[in-house]
Amino acid sequence: MGLLVDHRGTRHRCALRQADPRELSGSTLAVTSLGQLGGIVTTPVINNLKVAILSINRIIARPMVRDGMVQVRQMMNLSLSFDHRVVDGQKASRCVQALRSEATLGIDLSVRFS
Repeated sequence: MGLLVDHRGTRHRCALRQADPRELSGSTLAVTSLGQLGGIVTTPVINNLKVAILSINRIIARPMVRDGMVQVRQMMNLSLSFDHRVVDGQKASRCVQALRSEATLGIDLSVRFS
């Protein structure tokens, strides 16, 4: 279905402020990051002509119980808003869980999902 596309070249051009606006338009999913502003739980608002928006929040240290022991872990919330007229809630939930699983494994999401 072409949901994941390698956009490393586009990402590099964006970092250099050399991206062509045409290569940054036409998507149906927006990604925003309010973590840099301190956001830990957000409710992103879907932009006009988009179907969904994923918000990546700030990474913070939180206590977690693993194997009966309390450990301090680096945790991050992902927030997904989507148009229920277009996207089934169960499928959207599976998408967030897949992102969570990959992040837990330490996979660089900036390459896979940018």
